Amino acid sequence: MGERGRELLERLDTLQRVANTVAAMQVRVLAEFAAVDRDELDPAGEFTHLEVAAVLRSSQPYARARLEFAQALTTRLPATLQALQEGKIDEYKARRMVDATEILTDDQATQVENQLIPHAEDWTPQQLNSRLRRAVIRADPDAAAKRAEAKRAARHLRHDVLDDGAGLLQIHGDVERTSLAYQRIHTIARHLKTTGDDRTMDQIAADVALDLMAGKNFQHAKVHVWLTLPATTALGVDEQPGHLAGYGYLPAQRALELAAQEDTTWQRVLTDPATGHVLDVGRHKYRPPAALRDHLRLRYPTCTGPGCRQPAHRCDQDHLVPFPTGPTNQDNLRPLCRPHHRAKTHGGWRAVTTNHQEADKIELVWITKNGFRFPYEPEPITDPGEYSRRAG
Repeated sequence: MGERGRELLERLDTLQRVANTVAAMQVRVLAEFAAVDRDELDPAGEFTHLEVAAVLRSSQPYARARLEFAQALTTRLPATLQALQEGKIDEYKARRMVDATEILTDDQATQVENQLIPHAEDWTPQQLNSRLRRAVIRADPDAAAKRAEAKRAARHLRHDVLDDGAGLLQIHGDVERTSLAYQRIHTIARHLKTTGDDRTMDQIAADVALDLMAGKNFQHAKVHVWLTLPATTALGVDEQPGHLAGYGYLPAQRALELAAQEDTTWQRVLTDPATGHVLDVGRHKYRPPAALRDHLRLRYPTCTGPGCRQPAHRCDQDHLVPFPTGPTNQDNLRPLCRPHHRAKTHGGWRAVTTNHQEADKIELVWITKNGFRFPYEPEPITDPGEYSRRAG
C-alpha cells in the first residue's frame, strides 16, 4: 500500500477532526438557541426541544438529550468543548466527560476536566473511561459510592425475542460478578476449543453460558478476578480507589466490601508509590513461571497494543525481542491480543522500547506498517497522585 495508504489514513484523520469541529459548532448553536428561545410564550423553554426535533428530523428524547448535552458542555466543561472544537476529541469522548462528571459539583468537574482533557486526544474511549472512573472517585468518593450503589440496586435480567428464531439475554449486575462469570465462560470455551471443537469461540461461549444457566456443570473451570486495594485504604488511613482487573477503578467502600468476602484470598502486590505500577507479586510458593504470569497480568491488565482493552488473561505473552534471542522475563514480555500479536509477527508492525526517564513514563512506541507511531504507557493500578500530594 505504501505512500498511498499513508496518504489515505492521514486524510481519514483530517476528516475526523473536521467532523469533531462541526459537532462542537452544533453544540454551540444548540446552547445559544436554548438561551434565546425563551420568551413570553415559553419562558421555561418547555417547547424548545420540539422545534429542535422538527428541524433535525429526530425523536423528542434525542432532541432533549442534545440540548442537555450542549448546555452541560457550554456551562460546566468549557475545556472539553474547546478540545472538541479543535478536533482533538470526538463527540463520544465529550459525552463521556459530561456523563461521568454529572454527579460532581462544578468545581470538582473542572478539576477532573483539567486533569484529563490535555491528554484525552491520545486515548481511546476505553482508556478515557478508565481514567475518568478514577478521577471522579478521587474527586468525590462519597458521590461515586452512592452512584455505584444505585447501579447495583438497578440490576436486572432481560430477555428479548429477535427475528429468525434468535433471542437476546442480558444480565445487568455487579461488575465483579459479571466479570467472574464472563471469565468462567471463556475459560470453559477455550478448554473445549482445545479438544477439537469445530465451533467458533463466540459460538462455544454462547452455548456454554446457556448450558451453565441450564444447570450443566463444568468441573475443570477455575477462574479468579484480581482486585487490587492500596494497603493504606485497607487499614482505613484513606479512601483511595480499588482496581478490578478487566474493569478499572472502584470506590474504596465497594473495594473494601469485596475484599472482606469469605472467599477472598490475599496476595501481596508491591507497587511503586510514585507511579502506581506493579513492581512485584508475592506468592506463598515460589514458582517462577506462575509468578511471572501473575506479575505481567497485574502490571499490564490489558493488551499493550495501541488503544487495545482486551483483558490480559485472554492475550498471548509476546516476546518484544523474539525468543530465543530475547529472554523470557518481565522486561521482555508483554500481553498482546491475537490480532496485535499477528500484526507484530507477520504484518510489518514494530514495538520499540524506550527509556522511562527519557520518555516521560512511555514504555513502548508502536510503529505501524504505514509508519504511524503510537506511544504506550501502562496505566497505574494505584493512585500516584495521592503519593505526590503527600510527598509534596
